[in-house]
Amino acid sequence: MSAYDGKIIKRVVESGRTNDYEELNVLFPSLTWSPDNIHLALSVKFSGYDIIQVINTEKETVETLPFKLDKIESVSWSPDSTKIVFIGANNKQSDLYLYNFSTKQLTNLTDDIFTETDISWSPDSKSIVFSSDRGKYLKKVNTRRF
Repeated sequence: MSAYDGKIIKRVVESGRTNDYEELNVLFPSLTWSPDNIHLALSVKFSGYDIIQVINTEKETVETLPFKLDKIESVSWSPDSTKIVFIGANNKQSDLYLYNFSTKQLTNLTDDIFTETDISWSPDSKSIVFSSDRGKYLKKVNTRRF
């Protein structure tokens, strides 16, 4: 949609059942634009699971990332465009996950019983900060480069 006059320039995705997914996650919408403003990553429901699809808005292609979880929310693209971090849940807990586009690897960053919210990247894409309910269980985290 044009910010100047409100006209629809191009429809990228719409809600409802399609061949690519069952529905957009309406209760916890989770989408993020890549820093180059060409790609859009969003969490959608597919075959009973949440998945992330990356839409190239120029070529009009869709890539489904190679994992599925019970719930995916708060998808956030790194400033250098090489990674996505998100909150994912399976049947026992929710955790912070990192997907690296270069290596095609998904890494569980927290793997604990605590809740993570409000994810944000550092400008250099080397650190992630988030809110948590760790309280007195807060400990020094093993820092590593992404």
